[in-house]
Amino acid sequence: MHLTSRLLVGQLSQRYGRRLGLASGFLTGGIGAVGVVLAVYTNNIVFFFLSQLIYGAGTATNLQARYAGTDLASSTKRATAVSIAMVSTTLGAVAGPNLVEPMGRFAVALGVPALACPFILGAAAYILAGLVLLAFLRPDPLLVANAVAARKK
Repeated sequence: MHLTSRLLVGQLSQRYGRRLGLASGFLTGGIGAVGVVLAVYTNNIVFFFLSQLIYGAGTATNLQARYAGTDLASSTKRATAVSIAMVSTTLGAVAGPNLVEPMGRFAVALGVPALACPFILGAAAYILAGLVLLAFLRPDPLLVANAVAARKK
């Protein structure tokens, strides 16, 4: 599913710009995360696996988003831009496990098994990321980069 998600998000991003491609991938991943929580709550294994596949869109989009920041970077600054994105995701990888216990308590307070907590947090993060990109990623970096490249020709 990650390969399919990457292809779809990549095609949307190339055709309509980073804003629409990345936002749709994150929102889809958020919907998948909500589905996982609902599947755990209802104890539905088929819905769980289908939701996991949909959740993969958010994971694939997260991987692609790391490189979207290079669209407007000059060729001499591109490696720095990718490095900043990679270090930023490392902060999330360190913070995430520290949120498992408090999010587990939150999940139990909602009547959901504690092990669903990462997906509650994932749903919130992916949906928020998608909405922020839709609202604030203007002008679209890929479209600007394409316009700049066309002027240079």
